[in-house]
Amino acid sequence: MTGAAGAGPAKIIDGTAIAREIYAGLKERVAGLGRGGVRPGLAAVQVGDNPASEIYLRNKVRACDEVGIHSEVHHLAAGSPQDLVLATLEKLNRNPRLHGILLQLPLPPHLDAERAMQSIKPEKDVDGLTWGSLGSLV
Repeated sequence: MTGAAGAGPAKIIDGTAIAREIYAGLKERVAGLGRGGVRPGLAAVQVGDNPASEIYLRNKVRACDEVGIHSEVHHLAAGSPQDLVLATLEKLNRNPRLHGILLQLPLPPHLDAERAMQSIKPEKDVDGLTWGSLGSLV
């Protein structure tokens, strides 16, 4: 089998082995932070009961557990008002034990997803969707 023109033969990669290497490296980095008195923390906010989101978040929690990162999922009812979503995000923004916040999209249609995303502090914006995060990236 050959790769792109001039690239030589294609190489089959072992995604599982690569993932194990990445997780091992992350586990060591998290352990190093722990030795310095810091345990990274991730909070996810889900509004409603989207089955695909449930699976995604379950996998995130499992991955965090595997490398030693504290994680928590905040489930809000599908009919939650905007003020409750914003108050939840603000509470997480102020929590020093949490270093990252993930707002699970899509939000129910009655909510302003853009406003909710922009309420996350850029330094805690895991997805890089706030204007501050995007500006830093550019």
